[in-house]
Amino acid sequence: MKKLTIFDRVLTLTLATTILTSCGLKETKAETMEIAPVVTYEQFREITEEKEIEANEELDQIEIIDKAINLCEEEDEEPEYNPIVRATSNVNIRVSSNLESDTLGVLSEGCKLYKIGEVDGFYMVYYNGNIAYVSKDFVREETEPVYKSDITKLVYINNDTPIFNEQGETLGTLPQYEVCEVYGEEGNTYKVKTIDFSGNVLKSDCIDLPTEVIVVDLSEQVLNYYKDNTNVRTISVITGKKGHETSVGVFPIYAMQRNQTLRGENYASYVSFKIAFDGERKIYIHDSDYHVDPNGFKHGWRPLDDFDKTAEEKHQIGSHGCVNTKYEDAEYLYENTSVGVPVIVKH
Repeated sequence: MKKLTIFDRVLTLTLATTILTSCGLKETKAETMEIAPVVTYEQFREITEEKEIEANEELDQIEIIDKAINLCEEEDEEPEYNPIVRATSNVNIRVSSNLESDTLGVLSEGCKLYKIGEVDGFYMVYYNGNIAYVSKDFVREETEPVYKSDITKLVYINNDTPIFNEQGETLGTLPQYEVCEVYGEEGNTYKVKTIDFSGNVLKSDCIDLPTEVIVVDLSEQVLNYYKDNTNVRTISVITGKKGHETSVGVFPIYAMQRNQTLRGENYASYVSFKIAFDGERKIYIHDSDYHVDPNGFKHGWRPLDDFDKTAEEKHQIGSHGCVNTKYEDAEYLYENTSVGVPVIVKH
């Protein structure tokens, strides 16, 4: 049997179990491990390393699938580049390689997903911890460099600026307030990684950030909490709807409070945790899912599954401008961050 990394073992087993289930050969769904709703490619690799024992216990299933799937020969060293696909126009992300299958979301023009394989005119991709499919007609294949060093610092873009590869070719444009993880520097450039690109940017277009920062991504409807230059928690959020859009920019947290009633035109909402960052508009990060606290008080109003919706669906049910989270996520931020920490809101 060909040598596989633990990452490939888990992906293969997940795919295999999905195939067997669809064929009626296995009753249970693919559940190789618990994976957070939103995780990065690197986080997934770390999770699989931690789960090596569990994955090894399933090797008998992987050996069966290896006879049916032509797997690539693996090298001992980590790859220098990752295969990706980038959308040339908005394209649906589907549950199977069929244009009539259900959609999981939309890959916006210019955005990327990690490529796993190809099948029936589709690319098999990694999406939110699961295997998904996008039509080849609306994406192109690319590779991105793998940075093997640790993040040295965080910066944000002060004006729209190009990101380019080692040959000086422009890969795309980073918008103002885009947050970049810096993995190295050479001359007047930083080697950076964002949600959509890995490449080089001019130092003059960047502003340094402290090692702790909260980043709210309006397009993806997620919040990333960095501490010690590490993304320690990714949180599903719901931001302002049309006409009440959450303001973009850099805002320091100026107040943190417990058990508050938020009041606006025609509404009053009781929340457990309030993290205030936009004083001009009175915009906060706060819990919004309906729950009853130990004292019997009712908090929030949103059904919990609102946070499982796609970004497009969340925009339709958005807030009056605040950044809505689940109770457990608001509690985590309240207990770990502090007044003065910057909140960056970006597209």
